[in-house]
Amino acid sequence: MSDRAMVTEAIFRTEAIRVSDPDQPFWYTSGTLGPYYINTHFLFGGEAAANRLLSRIEALSAGDPAIFAASLLEDLTAQYDLDATYRGVIDAMVRMAGPLPADFVSGGERRDFFFSLPVANR
Repeated sequence: MSDRAMVTEAIFRTEAIRVSDPDQPFWYTSGTLGPYYINTHFLFGGEAAANRLLSRIEALSAGDPAIFAASLLEDLTAQYDLDATYRGVIDAMVRMAGPLPADFVSGGERRDFFFSLPVANR
C-alpha cells in the first residue's frame, strides 16, 4: 500500500475525519465554511490518546521550557513504539520529507508537535 493510501485509510479508521450535517457546515479558522474537518492529531492513536497528549502538552508548557521538547519527545516516541498507525504516518512523513532541501522541521502549535518532533528526530 502506498504512503498516501495508508494515511487516507488511517484517517477514516481513527475517525479523524468529521463530515458535517448538510445544514450545519464547519467554520474554518479562515472564516470560510466547509463540509468536513480532519483532526489529524487523532492519527496519534485515536481521539482519547490525542486528547491525553494535548493535556500533557498543556502541562509541560506551564513548566520549565528547557525540558519541554525533550519530555514531549519521550511521550511521542513511546506512542511511536506502541501504535502501528502513528508509526506508519511518521515513517511516511519522513520518507516524503527526505528528498526536500530543508534543514529544519517546524511545528509551533499544540497539534503540530504530534508530527514535527518525531519527524525532526528521525
